[in-house]
Amino acid sequence: IAEWAICLTATAMLLLVFTVPANSSGEYTCYLEAQDEEILVAVWNADADDNTKNEFWRGRIEEGKQQLIQCETGRIRISTKSTEPDTAMVNKGYHDCTGGNVIRLEAD
Repeated sequence: IAEWAICLTATAMLLLVFTVPANSSGEYTCYLEAQDEEILVAVWNADADDNTKNEFWRGRIEEGKQQLIQCETGRIRISTKSTEPDTAMVNKGYHDCTGGNVIRLEAD
């Protein structure tokens, strides 16, 4: 049983190492806040020249609530959408995502 426990502990530690984001210091973090209504949001990493990279978060944010975002570069592109049927995503542009700043969003 002791060997099994050691193996399980080692496996858990490896998983923790590989699942904790490289930037766990909070330097490249921000909060997205839905101001007036529940919204759907998509977030992409962006570089210093505002070239969009991979989409890394997509989800729903309830009215008045915040969603913690941790990005790779400190720069993100955001699109939002109302939860109403047949509405389109609206590009909200590029934003700094550093030091835990709050980005307030609306659907349109």
